[in-house]
Amino acid sequence: GTHLLVEGRMRVSAILFAVLWAFGTPWQPPAPPLKTAPLPPPPLPPPPLWKEVEASGAALSVERYLLRLGLRREDLAEDTPTALTQLVRAQLAACPFENLDVYLATEPTIDVDLRETYDKVVRRHRGGFCFEVNVAFGWLLRCLGFDAKFAMARVWRAADPAIDEARASSDVFEDQTETWDGANAPTHVIVFVEEDDEVFLCDVGFGDGPKAALPLVLGQDIRVPGDHAYRFARADDSSEARGLVTLYRLSRGSAGLNGIRSEPGTPEPRILFDTNLDRPKTHFEPGLLRVQTDPDAIFNRFLLVVRHDLDGNKLVLQGRRLRICTNDNRESTDTILETREAFLRTLADDFLMTSLDANEDRHLRDLLDHLFDEDEGEGAASRRRVP
Repeated sequence: GTHLLVEGRMRVSAILFAVLWAFGTPWQPPAPPLKTAPLPPPPLPPPPLWKEVEASGAALSVERYLLRLGLRREDLAEDTPTALTQLVRAQLAACPFENLDVYLATEPTIDVDLRETYDKVVRRHRGGFCFEVNVAFGWLLRCLGFDAKFAMARVWRAADPAIDEARASSDVFEDQTETWDGANAPTHVIVFVEEDDEVFLCDVGFGDGPKAALPLVLGQDIRVPGDHAYRFARADDSSEARGLVTLYRLSRGSAGLNGIRSEPGTPEPRILFDTNLDRPKTHFEPGLLRVQTDPDAIFNRFLLVVRHDLDGNKLVLQGRRLRICTNDNRESTDTILETREAFLRTLADDFLMTSLDANEDRHLRDLLDHLFDEDEGEGAASRRRVP
Protein backbone atom coordinates (compact mmCIF):
# COMPACT_ATOMS: atom_id res chain seq x y z
CA GLY A 1 0.00 0.00 0.00
CA THR A 2 2.84 2.41 0.87
CA HIS A 3 4.48 1.72 -2.48
CA LEU A 4 1.28 2.56 -4.34
CA LEU A 5 0.92 5.82 -2.31
CA VAL A 6 4.40 6.99 -3.18
CA GLU A 7 3.94 6.08 -6.81
CA GLY A 8 0.68 8.03 -6.90
CA ARG A 9 2.29 11.14 -5.43
CA MET A 10 5.08 10.94 -8.01
CA ARG A 11 2.53 10.76 -10.81
CA VAL A 12 0.67 13.80 -9.43
CA SER A 13 3.93 15.74 -9.20
CA ALA A 14 4.81 14.82 -12.75
CA ILE A 15 1.40 15.92 -13.99
CA LEU A 16 1.68 19.27 -12.13
CA PHE A 17 5.18 19.81 -13.54
CA ALA A 18 3.93 19.10 -17.06
CA VAL A 19 1.04 21.54 -16.60
CA LEU A 20 3.34 24.26 -15.31
CA TRP A 21 5.81 23.63 -18.10
CA ALA A 22 3.06 23.90 -20.66
CA PHE A 23 1.39 27.03 -19.37
CA GLY A 24 4.19 29.03 -17.81
CA THR A 25 7.38 29.08 -15.86
CA PRO A 26 7.41 28.23 -12.22
CA TRP A 27 6.72 31.10 -9.85
CA GLN A 28 9.75 32.88 -8.54
CA PRO A 29 10.04 35.65 -5.98
CA PRO A 30 10.33 39.16 -7.52
CA ALA A 31 13.85 40.43 -8.15
CA PRO A 32 15.05 43.31 -6.01
CA PRO A 33 14.86 46.72 -7.73
CA LEU A 34 17.95 47.77 -9.68
CA LYS A 35 20.16 50.25 -7.95
CA THR A 36 20.73 53.32 -10.15
CA ALA A 37 23.60 55.73 -9.68
CA PRO A 38 22.51 59.05 -8.13
CA LEU A 39 22.35 62.03 -10.47
CA PRO A 40 25.35 64.34 -10.19
CA PRO A 41 24.62 67.60 -8.40
CA PRO A 42 24.15 70.64 -10.64
CA PRO A 43 27.36 72.63 -11.18
CA LEU A 44 27.95 75.42 -8.72
CA PRO A 45 27.80 78.94 -10.14
CA PRO A 46 31.22 80.59 -10.47
CA PRO A 47 32.22 82.65 -7.44
CA PRO A 48 32.01 86.44 -7.62
CA LEU A 49 35.21 88.19 -8.58
CA TRP A 50 35.72 89.63 -5.11
CA LYS A 51 35.72 86.16 -3.58
CA GLU A 52 38.17 84.81 -6.16
CA VAL A 53 40.49 87.78 -5.62
CA GLU A 54 40.30 87.36 -1.86
CA ALA A 55 41.28 83.69 -2.10
CA SER A 56 44.15 84.29 -4.53
CA GLY A 57 45.77 86.84 -2.21
CA ALA A 58 45.99 84.65 0.87
CA ALA A 59 49.80 84.50 0.77
CA LEU A 60 50.39 88.20 -0.01
CA SER A 61 51.50 90.77 2.54
CA VAL A 62 49.04 93.49 3.52
CA GLU A 63 51.70 95.33 5.48
CA ARG A 64 53.99 95.52 2.46
CA TYR A 65 51.16 97.00 0.39
CA LEU A 66 50.50 99.60 3.10
CA LEU A 67 54.22 100.40 3.19
CA ARG A 68 54.06 100.99 -0.57
CA LEU A 69 51.33 103.56 0.15
CA GLY A 70 53.29 105.14 3.00
CA LEU A 71 50.70 104.05 5.57
CA ARG A 72 50.39 101.85 8.62
CA ARG A 73 47.24 100.28 10.02
CA GLU A 74 47.34 102.58 13.04
CA ASP A 75 47.36 105.60 10.72
CA LEU A 76 43.84 104.87 9.48
CA ALA A 77 40.89 106.75 10.94
CA GLU A 78 38.24 104.83 12.83
CA ASP A 79 35.28 105.99 10.76
CA THR A 80 34.87 104.30 7.39
CA PRO A 81 34.51 107.32 5.04
CA THR A 82 37.64 109.02 6.38
CA ALA A 83 39.70 105.82 6.36
CA LEU A 84 38.64 104.99 2.81
CA THR A 85 39.53 108.49 1.62
CA GLN A 86 42.93 108.21 3.31
CA LEU A 87 43.58 105.01 1.40
CA VAL A 88 42.30 106.41 -1.91
CA ARG A 89 44.54 109.47 -1.72
CA ALA A 90 47.56 107.41 -0.66
CA GLN A 91 47.02 105.00 -3.56
CA LEU A 92 46.65 107.82 -6.09
CA ALA A 93 49.85 109.45 -4.81
CA ALA A 94 51.97 106.28 -4.71
CA CYS A 95 50.74 104.19 -7.65
CA PRO A 96 50.26 106.01 -10.95
CA PHE A 97 47.59 105.28 -13.49
CA GLU A 98 49.65 104.05 -16.46
CA ASN A 99 49.34 101.99 -19.61
CA LEU A 100 52.95 101.18 -20.48
CA ASP A 101 52.38 97.42 -20.58
CA VAL A 102 49.30 97.73 -22.79
CA TYR A 103 50.99 100.27 -25.04
CA LEU A 104 54.11 98.15 -25.44
CA ALA A 105 52.40 94.79 -25.95
CA THR A 106 51.87 93.21 -29.35
CA GLU A 107 49.04 91.02 -27.98
CA PRO A 108 46.89 90.91 -24.81
CA THR A 109 49.14 90.16 -21.86
CA ILE A 110 47.18 91.32 -18.80
CA ASP A 111 44.66 89.16 -16.93
CA VAL A 112 42.58 89.76 -13.82
CA ASP A 113 45.33 88.21 -11.73
CA LEU A 114 45.92 89.65 -8.28
CA ARG A 115 49.30 88.00 -7.77
CA GLU A 116 50.74 89.41 -10.98
CA THR A 117 49.34 92.86 -10.20
CA TYR A 118 50.66 92.73 -6.63
CA ASP A 119 54.13 91.92 -7.94
CA LYS A 120 53.93 94.77 -10.43
CA VAL A 121 52.47 97.45 -8.16
CA VAL A 122 53.91 96.57 -4.76
CA ARG A 123 57.19 94.81 -5.42
CA ARG A 124 58.26 96.55 -8.65
CA HIS A 125 56.86 100.00 -7.81
CA ARG A 126 54.78 100.31 -10.95
CA GLY A 127 51.21 101.47 -11.48
CA GLY A 128 48.55 100.18 -13.81
CA PHE A 129 45.04 100.71 -15.11
CA CYS A 130 41.69 99.84 -13.56
CA PHE A 131 41.81 96.06 -14.03
CA GLU A 132 45.10 96.10 -12.14
CA VAL A 133 45.12 98.83 -9.51
CA ASN A 134 41.41 98.74 -8.65
CA VAL A 135 41.47 94.97 -8.26
CA ALA A 136 44.57 95.16 -6.05
CA PHE A 137 43.08 98.05 -4.07
CA GLY A 138 39.85 96.11 -3.54
CA TRP A 139 41.86 93.20 -2.17
CA LEU A 140 43.69 95.52 0.21
CA LEU A 141 40.40 96.94 1.47
CA ARG A 142 39.01 93.47 2.14
CA CYS A 143 42.17 92.54 4.05
CA LEU A 144 41.68 95.66 6.18
CA GLY A 145 38.16 94.58 7.10
CA PHE A 146 36.11 96.52 4.54
CA ASP A 147 33.43 94.73 2.54
CA ALA A 148 34.86 95.65 -0.86
CA LYS A 149 33.39 94.29 -4.09
CA PHE A 150 33.72 94.98 -7.82
CA ALA A 151 31.43 96.20 -10.57
CA MET A 152 31.75 97.01 -14.27
CA ALA A 153 31.40 100.53 -15.67
CA ARG A 154 31.48 102.20 -19.04
CA VAL A 155 33.37 105.45 -19.47
CA TRP A 156 31.38 108.25 -21.08
CA ARG A 157 32.91 109.77 -24.17
CA ALA A 158 32.94 113.54 -23.86
CA ALA A 159 33.29 113.93 -27.61
CA ASP A 160 29.79 112.64 -28.30
CA PRO A 161 27.66 112.23 -25.14
CA ALA A 162 24.48 111.83 -27.20
CA ILE A 163 25.71 108.41 -28.31
CA ASP A 164 26.18 107.40 -24.70
CA GLU A 165 22.71 108.67 -23.78
CA ALA A 166 21.25 106.32 -26.39
CA ARG A 167 23.17 103.38 -24.95
CA ALA A 168 22.51 104.09 -21.28
CA SER A 169 19.37 101.94 -21.22
CA SER A 170 20.78 99.06 -23.28
CA ASP A 171 21.45 95.66 -21.78
CA VAL A 172 25.20 95.81 -22.20
CA PHE A 173 25.80 94.81 -18.59
CA GLU A 174 23.79 91.62 -18.72
CA ASP A 175 25.53 89.20 -21.10
CA GLN A 176 28.93 90.23 -22.30
CA THR A 177 29.57 87.13 -24.36
CA GLU A 178 26.46 87.37 -26.56
CA THR A 179 25.09 90.89 -26.66
CA TRP A 180 28.15 93.06 -26.36
CA ASP A 181 29.87 94.63 -29.32
CA GLY A 182 33.01 96.71 -29.57
CA ALA A 183 31.15 100.00 -29.28
CA ASN A 184 29.13 99.12 -26.18
CA ALA A 185 31.42 96.95 -24.08
CA PRO A 186 32.14 98.45 -20.64
CA THR A 187 35.89 98.64 -20.08
CA HIS A 188 36.22 99.98 -16.55
CA VAL A 189 36.20 98.05 -13.27
CA ILE A 190 35.40 99.92 -10.04
CA VAL A 191 35.36 99.18 -6.32
CA PHE A 192 32.44 99.54 -3.93
CA VAL A 193 32.53 99.21 -0.15
CA GLU A 194 29.35 98.23 1.67
CA GLU A 195 28.87 99.04 5.33
CA ASP A 196 25.47 98.63 6.97
CA ASP A 197 23.11 100.69 4.81
CA GLU A 198 25.84 102.73 3.12
CA VAL A 199 27.78 102.10 -0.09
CA PHE A 200 30.97 103.96 -1.10
CA LEU A 201 32.59 104.19 -4.52
CA CYS A 202 36.40 103.96 -4.48
CA ASP A 203 38.00 104.39 -7.91
CA VAL A 204 41.79 104.59 -8.01
CA GLY A 205 42.05 103.29 -11.58
CA PHE A 206 40.48 106.06 -13.66
CA GLY A 207 43.34 108.51 -14.00
CA ASP A 208 41.13 111.53 -13.44
CA GLY A 209 38.60 110.13 -10.97
CA PRO A 210 37.43 111.20 -7.50
CA LYS A 211 40.11 111.79 -4.88
CA ALA A 212 37.88 110.45 -2.13
CA ALA A 213 35.48 107.65 -1.32
CA LEU A 214 32.07 108.84 -2.56
CA PRO A 215 28.88 107.80 -0.73
CA LEU A 216 26.46 106.34 -3.25
CA VAL A 217 23.53 108.68 -2.64
CA LEU A 218 21.37 109.63 -5.61
CA GLY A 219 20.68 113.23 -6.53
CA GLN A 220 22.97 114.96 -4.02
CA ASP A 221 26.07 117.01 -4.76
CA ILE A 222 29.07 115.48 -3.02
CA ARG A 223 31.86 118.01 -2.51
CA VAL A 224 35.42 116.74 -2.25
CA PRO A 225 38.10 119.09 -0.85
CA GLY A 226 40.74 119.81 -3.47
CA ASP A 227 38.63 118.14 -6.12
CA HIS A 228 35.36 118.58 -8.01
CA ALA A 229 31.86 118.01 -6.68
CA TYR A 230 30.16 114.81 -7.85
CA ARG A 231 26.60 113.59 -8.26
CA PHE A 232 25.04 110.16 -8.71
CA ALA A 233 21.82 109.73 -10.71
CA ARG A 234 19.85 106.94 -12.32
CA ALA A 235 20.92 106.47 -15.92
CA ASP A 236 17.27 106.71 -17.03
CA ASP A 237 13.81 105.59 -15.89
CA SER A 238 14.12 102.17 -17.52
CA SER A 239 17.42 101.39 -15.77
CA GLU A 240 16.13 101.51 -12.20
CA ALA A 241 15.23 97.82 -12.04
CA ARG A 242 18.69 96.87 -13.32
CA GLY A 243 20.55 99.29 -11.06
CA LEU A 244 22.34 101.36 -13.72
CA VAL A 245 23.71 104.59 -12.28
CA THR A 246 25.67 107.48 -13.81
CA LEU A 247 28.36 109.37 -11.92
CA TYR A 248 28.53 113.06 -12.89
CA ARG A 249 31.36 115.47 -12.14
CA LEU A 250 30.40 119.14 -11.77
CA SER A 251 32.71 121.20 -13.94
CA ARG A 252 34.86 123.95 -12.46
CA GLY A 253 35.60 125.37 -15.90
CA SER A 254 38.98 123.67 -16.22
CA ALA A 255 39.93 121.15 -18.89
CA GLY A 256 40.07 117.45 -18.15
CA LEU A 257 42.44 114.87 -19.60
CA ASN A 258 40.59 115.18 -22.90
CA GLY A 259 41.31 118.93 -23.05
CA ILE A 260 37.63 119.88 -23.19
CA ARG A 261 36.39 122.80 -21.06
CA SER A 262 32.80 123.39 -19.97
CA GLU A 263 30.97 126.04 -17.97
CA PRO A 264 31.42 125.89 -14.17
CA GLY A 265 28.74 123.77 -12.53
CA THR A 266 27.95 121.80 -15.68
CA PRO A 267 27.27 118.12 -14.85
CA GLU A 268 29.72 116.05 -16.89
CA PRO A 269 28.88 112.33 -17.12
CA ARG A 270 31.92 110.27 -16.16
CA ILE A 271 30.95 106.62 -15.84
CA LEU A 272 27.83 104.49 -16.18
CA PHE A 273 27.98 101.51 -13.86
CA ASP A 274 26.14 98.39 -12.84
CA THR A 275 25.32 97.96 -9.13
CA ASN A 276 25.41 94.16 -9.24
CA LEU A 277 28.43 93.47 -7.04
CA ASP A 278 28.49 89.68 -7.29
CA ARG A 279 29.49 89.21 -10.92
CA PRO A 280 31.98 86.39 -11.64
CA LYS A 281 35.37 86.93 -13.23
CA THR A 282 34.00 85.91 -16.64
CA HIS A 283 31.80 89.02 -16.62
CA PHE A 284 34.87 91.27 -16.49
CA GLU A 285 37.08 89.52 -19.03
CA PRO A 286 35.49 90.81 -22.28
CA GLY A 287 36.02 94.41 -21.19
CA LEU A 288 39.62 93.68 -20.29
CA LEU A 289 40.19 92.10 -23.69
CA ARG A 290 38.71 95.12 -25.44
CA VAL A 291 40.97 97.50 -23.53
CA GLN A 292 43.99 95.66 -24.88
CA THR A 293 42.84 95.06 -28.45
CA ASP A 294 40.41 97.77 -29.58
CA PRO A 295 42.33 100.20 -31.83
CA ASP A 296 39.99 103.01 -30.76
CA ALA A 297 40.66 102.51 -27.05
CA ILE A 298 42.77 105.27 -25.54
CA PHE A 299 45.31 102.75 -24.22
CA ASN A 300 46.06 101.62 -27.74
CA ARG A 301 46.44 105.16 -29.09
CA PHE A 302 48.32 107.08 -26.41
CA LEU A 303 51.04 106.49 -23.90
CA LEU A 304 49.55 107.89 -20.70
CA VAL A 305 50.79 108.13 -17.10
CA VAL A 306 48.89 110.08 -14.42
CA ARG A 307 49.67 110.67 -10.75
CA HIS A 308 47.97 112.82 -8.09
CA ASP A 309 50.44 113.83 -5.39
CA LEU A 310 49.52 114.56 -1.77
CA ASP A 311 49.89 118.33 -2.36
CA GLY A 312 46.93 118.30 -4.76
CA ASN A 313 48.96 118.50 -7.97
CA LYS A 314 48.15 116.35 -10.98
CA LEU A 315 51.02 115.13 -13.15
CA VAL A 316 50.20 113.87 -16.63
CA LEU A 317 52.67 112.34 -19.06
CA GLN A 318 51.26 111.89 -22.56
CA GLY A 319 53.94 110.73 -24.94
CA ARG A 320 56.85 113.10 -24.27
CA ARG A 321 54.67 115.94 -23.02
CA LEU A 322 54.72 116.40 -19.24
CA ARG A 323 51.91 118.53 -17.82
CA ILE A 324 51.83 119.57 -14.16
CA CYS A 325 48.46 120.93 -13.01
CA THR A 326 48.35 123.04 -9.84
CA ASN A 327 45.91 125.28 -7.96
CA ASP A 328 43.12 122.71 -8.02
CA ASN A 329 43.83 121.96 -11.68
CA ARG A 330 43.24 125.60 -12.69
CA GLU A 331 46.84 126.25 -13.75
CA SER A 332 49.23 124.06 -15.67
CA THR A 333 52.71 124.03 -17.16
CA ASP A 334 53.82 121.88 -20.09
CA THR A 335 57.27 120.53 -20.75
CA ILE A 336 58.47 118.51 -23.72
CA LEU A 337 60.99 115.88 -22.63
CA GLU A 338 63.82 116.18 -25.12
CA THR A 339 65.94 113.14 -24.30
CA ARG A 340 65.50 109.51 -23.37
CA GLU A 341 67.31 110.15 -20.11
CA ALA A 342 64.88 112.93 -19.20
CA PHE A 343 61.93 110.66 -20.03
CA LEU A 344 63.15 107.81 -17.82
CA ARG A 345 64.12 110.22 -15.04
CA THR A 346 60.62 111.73 -15.12
CA LEU A 347 59.04 108.30 -14.79
CA ALA A 348 61.24 107.57 -11.78
CA ASP A 349 61.15 110.95 -10.00
CA ASP A 350 57.70 112.34 -10.81
CA PHE A 351 55.74 109.11 -11.19
CA LEU A 352 57.71 106.93 -8.74
CA MET A 353 58.21 104.17 -11.33
CA THR A 354 61.71 103.27 -10.22
CA SER A 355 62.02 99.74 -11.62
CA LEU A 356 62.12 100.54 -15.35
CA ASP A 357 65.42 99.61 -16.99
CA ALA A 358 65.86 100.21 -20.71
CA ASN A 359 69.03 98.11 -20.70
CA GLU A 360 67.03 94.99 -19.77
CA ASP A 361 63.67 95.66 -21.39
CA ARG A 362 63.68 95.42 -25.19
CA HIS A 363 60.13 96.73 -25.51
CA LEU A 364 61.00 99.77 -23.43
CA ARG A 365 63.96 100.44 -25.73
CA ASP A 366 61.63 100.15 -28.74
CA LEU A 367 59.25 102.59 -27.07
CA LEU A 368 62.03 105.10 -26.55
CA ASP A 369 63.04 104.72 -30.18
CA HIS A 370 59.45 105.46 -31.17
CA LEU A 371 58.98 108.43 -28.83
CA PHE A 372 62.21 110.09 -29.84
CA ASP A 373 62.01 109.37 -33.55
CA GLU A 374 62.56 112.59 -35.44
CA ASP A 375 59.47 111.98 -37.56
CA GLU A 376 57.10 111.63 -34.62
CA GLY A 377 56.95 115.29 -33.57
CA GLU A 378 57.20 116.79 -30.13
CA GLY A 379 54.33 114.87 -28.51
CA ALA A 380 55.03 111.45 -30.03
CA ALA A 381 52.02 110.00 -28.26
CA SER A 382 50.14 108.06 -30.92
CA ARG A 383 50.66 104.37 -30.82
CA ARG A 384 52.72 102.22 -33.13
CA ARG A 385 52.86 98.67 -31.90
CA VAL A 386 56.32 97.17 -31.89
CA PRO A 387 56.88 93.51 -32.83
